[in-house]
Amino acid sequence: MTRTMILQLKKDECIPQGRAKLPQGETVPKPGKDYAVVFKDFFAYGLRLPSIKFLCEVLEEFDV
Repeated sequence: MTRTMILQLKKDECIPQGRAKLPQGETVPKPGKDYAVVFKDFFAYGLRLPSIKFLCEVLEEFDV
């Protein structure tokens, strides 16, 4: 995703201000603590944030 795409998602109220960042040059995503990797298509199908806490709990429950 580009910076412009993230700004548009913020404008469309898909993500709260200050809660997204671009990859830091890595080829394979390595999100830090309290971050999750999401793709723009997730938002096209209705994902809205903040849902990260719920998502983390689901992933932990299934050992993903």
